[in-house]
Amino acid sequence: MKRLCIVLSAIALAAPAVLGVRADEGMWTFDNVPRALIKQKYGFEITDQWLEHVRLASARVGDGGSGSFVSPDGLLFTNQHVGRGR
Repeated sequence: MKRLCIVLSAIALAAPAVLGVRADEGMWTFDNVPRALIKQKYGFEITDQWLEHVRLASARVGDGGSGSFVSPDGLLFTNQHVGRGR
């Protein structure tokens, strides 16, 4: 079992490099979104209206965790460690 875990871990670590997959992510404040870069790379234009919608759909949970509202009834999507004990 230990050997299987080691093999699976090695595959998981090597797969992104072998497949040419790279992380393309970032974290920006709402007043500093790289609109031109996003439009150039993905062809998506971020409008003020869209950005306001995203801002209003986000939530701060507890002592700095974050989440997003996913329903008009207040259903919140977040990581389990953020919601644990709340």
